[in-house]
Amino acid sequence: MKRLLAGLSLSLSLGLGVQAQVLDLAKDQRAVQLLLLGYDHPAKADAELRAMRAETAPAQGDWLDYLEARLRVQTGDLEAAAQWARGLNTPMASLVLALVHERQGRDSEALRLAEAVQHDLAANCKAWPGPREGKLDCDFRLVREALRLQARVQLRRSQMGSARTLMEQALSLARAGQDNEIAAHDLADLADIHDLLDQQELSRQALANALKLAADSPRMLARIKSYEAMLATRRGDRDAQLAAYTEALTLARSADSPRLEALLLGNLADYYLHTHKPEQAKQHAEAALPVLQRFGEPRALRNARHNLAVALVLLRQFDGARQQLALIDKLPVGGDDSASRGEELRELGAAWAKVGQAKEALALYHAERRLTLEDQQRAREAVMADLRAKYDADAQKANLELRRREHELNQQTLSNQEAVRKVTLIGAVLLGLCAVIAVLALARMRQAHRRLRANQALLQVLSERDPLTQLANRRHFQSAMAARGDEPLAGGLLMIDIDHFKRINDSHGHGAGDLVIQAVAKRLQATLREGDLLVRWGGEEFLILAPSLRTSHVQVLVDRLLLAVGEKPVALESGESLRVTISIGFGCFPLPPSGLTLPWERAINWADLALYAAKHRGRNRGVGIVEAQAEDDESLVRIESDFEGAAAAARIKLAQVIGPIALS
Repeated sequence: MKRLLAGLSLSLSLGLGVQAQVLDLAKDQRAVQLLLLGYDHPAKADAELRAMRAETAPAQGDWLDYLEARLRVQTGDLEAAAQWARGLNTPMASLVLALVHERQGRDSEALRLAEAVQHDLAANCKAWPGPREGKLDCDFRLVREALRLQARVQLRRSQMGSARTLMEQALSLARAGQDNEIAAHDLADLADIHDLLDQQELSRQALANALKLAADSPRMLARIKSYEAMLATRRGDRDAQLAAYTEALTLARSADSPRLEALLLGNLADYYLHTHKPEQAKQHAEAALPVLQRFGEPRALRNARHNLAVALVLLRQFDGARQQLALIDKLPVGGDDSASRGEELRELGAAWAKVGQAKEALALYHAERRLTLEDQQRAREAVMADLRAKYDADAQKANLELRRREHELNQQTLSNQEAVRKVTLIGAVLLGLCAVIAVLALARMRQAHRRLRANQALLQVLSERDPLTQLANRRHFQSAMAARGDEPLAGGLLMIDIDHFKRINDSHGHGAGDLVIQAVAKRLQATLREGDLLVRWGGEEFLILAPSLRTSHVQVLVDRLLLAVGEKPVALESGESLRVTISIGFGCFPLPPSGLTLPWERAINWADLALYAAKHRGRNRGVGIVEAQAEDDESLVRIESDFEGAAAAARIKLAQVIGPIALS
């Protein structure tokens, strides 16, 4: 009938103190084992707890009190647990009280307390450096249990998205704490939620991962198998459901977990009801009831009694069925359990109708309809309350914003009035002085203006001048080109790169590299004519624009530049002499034979492609574009995308000038 085993969580959270922020690993592991023992064997757990108290100083016994309260919750002694928790104002006490409220069906109170626990402690778990640094150094179990409780409540409220987010956060903490067993439990819950959200592939993956993590724990593996059975139920695969429940029951018995065994028996009773075997359902429900009563499992107990009542109706044992229904009426029903209660009424009504008891069936039908209408009314009221809260919050926010702006306006008005008063006073004092100092002020203003213009001119020069070589920089070149507008580039354009410059820096240091750049810049500048522009383009790259250079002379200039740089070594401060060569990519625009013109940005790109070809062919040389055949922009793009291929196909014609070292 329901997802009871999945919803019943064996919590292993431990808080170590009121202000604890660092996890005591020894206490943590001992507490985990104690709660596991207490889940199925409370008497043994109580004996172990007494032994632990004997070893612990009374002043350090808060965590043992917390463990005792958790054991009381597990055994259904909710009043004893709540009495301890009400006297304290700690996250541990709040979590215990939240679990008590959940057992009592008071989900709203449980949710509020669990949210407070998460808010108080979650920040302590955010600074974990990762698994290489060991386990999570905070009380992650307490935060994780608060998240799981919130997820269970949201799931009962059919808030699947919120439940998934909360369970993913709990899983992250379990993984960070390196506890595979509880991580497997969280993955199984995520598989259930994904399935409810019609995310079957995610559900399948989560369940498979849960089974892997739980492989070494028969107790946890039995729980995961119960989730597998539940998912098979939703698919309508009754054979897989029975196989999973049977395997889970075997594992629970091998793990000596009578409580888990009872929960599984209750679920098997539900299976047999849905496969029309009321006698087997009755046997399994009756076997589960004594253990569930002993451990105070309210939802599981209600489910088992309901299944037993339905089985008795179908077996026409009406008096026994009515006795079970009377006992069910005495069990608590949570405010958010109306959906499961409606399902109970529908199943009972169908059973009474099947055996011909129309009166009982009709009464249950009307009860179920009333419950459904009440649910719908509560849902409408909740939606309206949310909308009212939203609108009220928006209105309050708008009102506060209006008041803030009015306050700012008043403050600004007062400030302006004060400023006017001060200005008026100062103006009256200065009025008499203005006539005396007017001439002097005007002279100073003119002097300051001249100084400002001189500074601006200096800043302009400095911003367009390379500090190392005192050459024009890229910004100067771009400004000059921008001043030309859309006018195509005309004249010789050369892109120059110092060969193996990184090797110079690596072998001789950056100081030597700077000396090489300065020497190359001087030799290049000495080779050029007046009117030619030499630019340090960046790093070890230079650019030359010779506007008056003709096509027939460009290769001569390239040869002179190669000789000027490569013929004579550069003297370093260390006394060494370093031979330096350059590679050049060049072109003279417009390009023959058709007078191809290019914008300056594209012309630089072509010169750069020619430079790359020069370096590719062995460096210490120049490679230039002397002719180009391109009718449209598409032809230009093809040349740029495969420069060497364009040369091979005769769409461009390249010329090569060899430097002095290559000739020697």
